[in-house]
This record gives sequence, structure tokens and C-alpha cells, in this order.
Amino acid sequence: MKAKIFQIDCARDLDGPGIRALVGFCGCPLNCAYCINKDALSSNVGEWYTPESLLKAIEKDDMYFQATGGGVTFGGGEPALQSEFILRFREICPSEWTLAIETSLNVPFKHVKTLVGAIDYWYVDIKDMNSEIYERYTGKSNQQVKENLMFLVAQENRGEILARVPLIDMYNDFGDQLKSFEELELLHIKYETLTYTKNKRIYFNEKKLRGALAFPTDVLKNTDSEELKKKQQQLADELSKLGDIANIKPETGAFEDLTKDDINDAWTIWD
Repeated sequence: MKAKIFQIDCARDLDGPGIRALVGFCGCPLNCAYCINKDALSSNVGEWYTPESLLKAIEKDDMYFQATGGGVTFGGGEPALQSEFILRFREICPSEWTLAIETSLNVPFKHVKTLVGAIDYWYVDIKDMNSEIYERYTGKSNQQVKENLMFLVAQENRGEILARVPLIDMYNDFGDQLKSFEELELLHIKYETLTYTKNKRIYFNEKKLRGALAFPTDVLKNTDSEELKKKQQQLADELSKLGDIANIKPETGAFEDLTKDDINDAWTIWD
């Protein structure tokens, strides 16, 4: 059993709890307008691994994984397409390691079914729950995403699920994002926000900023709120001062009395 992998990035403190290794699989069923891992789509990059050779490549970090509750995060591309590979890896890696997956869930049902019980943390890139917006951005329907998500929620041994709901420049707006939030809340799924633009992806770390956010959730849902508009402008002003983030819509959130270090600590930017 082999899979092509274009990235093995060790000793990370992102992509899940504890110290982790990020493993990037080649191949993806989507054609996202602002894809940040185009290497995953190329047939000219990456190396072939077996679950056993992958384990050998990262087991040097076993002590850090076990001490911090960390482990391996599978990304891509679309890692869920390698469900049998990941299941085999789960069987041979130390049981103390936690496994996470960053997935669109836009894969045949059999892959999700195979992974239930093997994955501890699901990070689901929802894009947008609106079917028209989703297809315009990715070139594919999200019907399979919704079906897989509903199946996953119903499983007792599914692990934790966190949906990522981006504000996608030129494809959706803040109101669309709120509608996605509401659909996810009906399924009792936790979510976080981020922003996609043509050149950058900006990840909003809600956990670090929860205490500093200038408005509660009920205000967020009131898009006509004068308070919200005021605080959106505060965010835009703060971001413009940094000088390294361009063309970001102010609707992504709001900050109040935050320093440059606070903002840098809360936002991770991928060029």
C-alpha cells in the first residue's frame, strides 16, 4: 500500500493539539479558485510512502507527541482519499498519538466510513454551505460534503469535529458566512472563521482572541448593528496599520485595544 506525499513537516504546534507532524498527500477532487497547496495537484512532486515508511520518517518525534498529546495531522490535497493508508498507519503507530485530518469531506462515503474511529480530530473545510457558492468556488457540488457531515455527526466514536468557514473574497460575504454558521449550529458542530483571498489565506484564531473580541455572538448575527459596523471599522484600521495584509474585507471580525503583537499572534498568514 503506497501513497504519494509532497510534504512532511515535523515539530509543528499548529494543525491540532500538542506537537504535531503535518503530512501532505497529493491529489484533490476540487479545483478551488484560491488553492494554497497547488503542489498537491501536480504529478511532478512528492515521494511514494507506505504507512510503515511514513512511520519511520516521523517516529523520531514520538517523545514530543506523547508528552504534549500531539501526533500526526493529515492534509493535502485531500487526505481522506487515502483512507486505507491512514487506517493502516493508525494500526501501527503508537496508540498514544492523536491523529487529525484536514479535509473537505468531498469524497466518496466509503472513505469517511473507513476513517471513523481512526481519526481523533476532524478539521472540515466547509467553504460555504450554500451549494451555488460552493460549486462556483470549487467546481464541484457540496452534496457529498453534507451527506458525509451528517453521517459523521451521528457516529459515537467520530472524535472531535471543527468546521472551518471562510469568508472568500469575491465569492461569498458576511451574510453568507452567517447562514453557514446557522446550519452548522443545527448539527451542533463547532466552527471557526478565516478569510481566503487570491493571494493569501488568513486564519482567525478565535480561541486566542475570545476575551478581546469587541462583540458577542448575538451582535455578530445582527448584520445591521451599528455597534458591529463600528467595530468592523476598528478591525480594518488595525489591519491597515500592519501594512502586510491587503484587500481583506472588514467583516472578518473586530478588535479593540489590541497591539500589533496581539494581532500577529491571533492571525496566521499563508502566502
